[in-house]
Amino acid sequence: MLSAVWGRVLVIDLTNSKVSVEKIPEEVFKTFIGGKGLATYLLLKHSPPNVDGFDPRNPIVMATGPLTGLLSENYMYVVAKSPLTNRFIESICSGKLPLMIKRAGYDAVVIKGRASKPVYLWIKNDHVEIRRAFHLWNKGTFTASQEILRETSSKASVSVIGIAGINLVRIANVLNDFIYPWGRGGFGTLYGAKYLKGLAVYGNREIKPYDAEGLKKSYIKYLNLLEIKSNLAFPLRNYRVREKLSNVLNSFNRELLNRLEDVIMMGFNLGFRNEGEVAELLRLTDDLGIDPVSFGNILGWMIEGFEEGWLDEKKTAGLKPIPTTIENIRNIALHVAERFGFGAILAEGVDIASYVVNHESMLKAVHVRGLETGAIDPGCLNGIEYSYILSDSSLPIDLYGILFEEKLSAKRFKVIRDKVNLILSLPVPPYILVEPENLLYYATGYEPQDILVIGERIEKLVRTYSYREGNLLEGWSTLPFKWKQYVEKGKLESFINEYYNERDWVDSKPTKKSLRDIQEFLKGISLPPLPN
Repeated sequence: MLSAVWGRVLVIDLTNSKVSVEKIPEEVFKTFIGGKGLATYLLLKHSPPNVDGFDPRNPIVMATGPLTGLLSENYMYVVAKSPLTNRFIESICSGKLPLMIKRAGYDAVVIKGRASKPVYLWIKNDHVEIRRAFHLWNKGTFTASQEILRETSSKASVSVIGIAGINLVRIANVLNDFIYPWGRGGFGTLYGAKYLKGLAVYGNREIKPYDAEGLKKSYIKYLNLLEIKSNLAFPLRNYRVREKLSNVLNSFNRELLNRLEDVIMMGFNLGFRNEGEVAELLRLTDDLGIDPVSFGNILGWMIEGFEEGWLDEKKTAGLKPIPTTIENIRNIALHVAERFGFGAILAEGVDIASYVVNHESMLKAVHVRGLETGAIDPGCLNGIEYSYILSDSSLPIDLYGILFEEKLSAKRFKVIRDKVNLILSLPVPPYILVEPENLLYYATGYEPQDILVIGERIEKLVRTYSYREGNLLEGWSTLPFKWKQYVEKGKLESFINEYYNERDWVDSKPTKKSLRDIQEFLKGISLPPLPN
C-alpha cells in the first residue's frame, strides 16, 4: 500500500445500525488519489441510480486524501446528491475532523440510510457507536457541540447541524469544531434527513509520509489568491452594484477574511461594513446551521424585491429585510431555520421561493440549476460563466485558475479543471499554490507518468454520475437572467462545444471510448447506455 493512506473505508448504515470496514485496493488510490476522486468513486459505488436527494439511500461520502494529517491544516472532500438541486454536490471540509478521521485509521467514511430516531456517531479508532441524540436534536450547533464533546472526549473533533438541518431547510450546512462551516447545497439537510445530529471523532494513529522532509519543503501556501487580485470588483445588492475587493481586504481582520465569500455575502452584499456586525451575523448562521452564501443571496433578492415593489410585508407575512438591521436579518433567519411562515418558502432556496412569488421575482433570482450563486459573476470576472455552467455541482471550482487567464480557451479551461480536480483530491483548497506532483510523491511515494490524467479521470467519474442520474448540463438557459447581459450566447455555446470536443464527449455525455481507462472501476455500477 502507498504511504500516507490506510486502504480502509468506514461504512455506517444508519437504517440497520450496522458498521463495517471496506478495503480499498492500492490501484484505486493510484487512479483517483483521494479526496474528490475517492469520494466520487465511492458515491457511484454506494448509491443506487436515480435516488432523490432526500432518499435514505443517498449516501454522504467523506474522503480524506494523502495530504490529510501531514500538513499544518487538514482537509477532506465530501460529496452526495444535493437535496437543494437534486444533482451532484461537493464541498471541501476543514478543521480537526479530517485529521481525526485519518488518524482513526480511515481514508473515507460513507454514511448510508436513515436512523429511526435522532442519533450521533462516536468514532474512536476502531470503536464506532451510534448513540441516541434526542437531548441534542433541537439545540443549536454551539450547544450541541459542547454536549457531544462532554459525552465523548474533549480531544475529539465534532461536526454537527443546527435547527435548520433538523427542519430540512434546503440551504442548511454543517459546522465543524465551532468555527468551520461547510456544505453548500444542503449537506446539513442531508444530516437532518438521516436523523443524524452529527459526529465526534478521535484518532491517535500515526500517519507517515514517504518523504517528510521533501513534503515540508514543497508546500507553499498563500492565504488567498484573491488578495493578489484586489482590484477585482465583486457584486453587491443582488448583483446590482459593484465594489472593489480591496475595500473588504482593508476593512476586516485575518480571521474573518479566511471566510471571505461569507463576509461579502452576509456583510457588504447586505450593506453591513462593520466588522463586529458581520461577525455577529456569521455567528448567527453558524449556530442555526444555515449556509451564509445561499442565505446572503436570498436576502439580497428580498431587499431588491422590497425596493422595487414586487415583494412586500403582505406577501412575506410580516418579514422585512428593510431597514437592513441585525434584528431584521435575525428574525428572517429564525423563520427560515424554523420553517415558519414565509420563512418556510425561503427555506426551499431562491429558485423555488421566486417561483412562488411571481414571474418578475424569478428574473431577479440569481442561481445556477437551483444553487444560489456567491460573490462573483461574469460582470466582474470574464470566463467564470464557463466554470458555473460546466460544473456538475454548479459551483465555480475553477475560480482561482481562471483569475489569471487573459484569454481563456476551451483547451486551457480543460487543463485548469483537471488540475483543480487533482488538487482537490490531495486534498487542499484550489486557492493554495502547490505543485501537486511533488506533494503526491513526497506523501505517498507514487509518481504517475502524467499527473493531469488523474484529474481528467476524476472529471469523467463526476460526469458519469451526473449522466447516470439524468442530470445533463445545459448551456445558455442555465445562466441567471441578470448575467446574460455580460455573456454572448454564440460565444458561450461555441466554447462549450469545443470543451466537450477536447474531452471526446458527445452532448455533455462521456463516451465509451473516453471511459476506457476507468472501465474496470465502473464494473457492477449500473449505467445507462453511453455514446460510442
